[in-house]
Amino acid sequence: MSADAFVASILSTLDLTLSSLTPLLPPHLPPQTHLLVAFTALFIAVRCLIAWPFVRVLLGFSSGNYATASAASSVVCFLHGGPVAAAAGFLCYDQYMQDTVTFEKIMDISSSIATYDDTYQQLARVTLTFSAAYMLYDAVFMLINAYCYGGDKEPYLVSFLLHHFGCCLVMFSVYFYGSGYTMLMVLIFLGEVTNPMQNALNICLHGLSNGQKSPWKTLRSVIEPIFAVFFAVIRLILGPPITLYYFYHFGYQTLTGSVVTNVPYLVGLVWCIVTLAMVHGSVPFAMEKLAVFSKKVAATKKKKKN
Repeated sequence: MSADAFVASILSTLDLTLSSLTPLLPPHLPPQTHLLVAFTALFIAVRCLIAWPFVRVLLGFSSGNYATASAASSVVCFLHGGPVAAAAGFLCYDQYMQDTVTFEKIMDISSSIATYDDTYQQLARVTLTFSAAYMLYDAVFMLINAYCYGGDKEPYLVSFLLHHFGCCLVMFSVYFYGSGYTMLMVLIFLGEVTNPMQNALNICLHGLSNGQKSPWKTLRSVIEPIFAVFFAVIRLILGPPITLYYFYHFGYQTLTGSVVTNVPYLVGLVWCIVTLAMVHGSVPFAMEKLAVFSKKVAATKKKKKN
């Protein structure tokens, strides 16, 4: 099956699913709202019916603690991170391979979605809605976990909530103005491509904190150094130049009148600020993981010398 046929089959399945859900939702809502509700319900169902039993029964986590709840969240996150990274990466690559689409257009922060073909438009909107639904679901369950187990259990709680709020702000405004999809697909790919490995590491760490040594200790020793380097490359090497390019494109070029934008200047400025905040916020985490990686490398070298 070709890539176009595969995408078409996904979109056809979604159309059938939405047509069956439409009678259950309030009338006169935009079609994308139906999809948002359906995806949010999907994440909640997976969390309650699959992820929690999986963590409790198959992974052997004990009930009634934060480690188990957070591990269940990581399981659900696999459903989000991998598919949206693949979809966003496919859209960027597919457009880049077309002779009529330039690199500048892919990196254009205000490029209108109307300038792309129907398949791109549908898949881009589905990817955006799927990711927005996950952010809404995850923010709600973060607050539930904080209420049940205490907000101090997650040291990055405020950062995660601000991250989700910023993502939803950008996604909903991108949908409203019909512009910025190319910029968003690039950012989604960079933001989510490390996600599956990060959540696998989270499950390992929660397994260790839950009193289980095997197999989490072995898996952690394999995943953590690879993730540290991979995350650093994406967030410290690729992220900053792309963010600066967006600032240049939408700031300098817009103010000088060399580029005609499709969104209000303040909206584009908010997109740039949120993007910068995402990159800046990930720097301490990336440095922390690199520090752990360097310590392990040093310890390994020391053992070999002895």
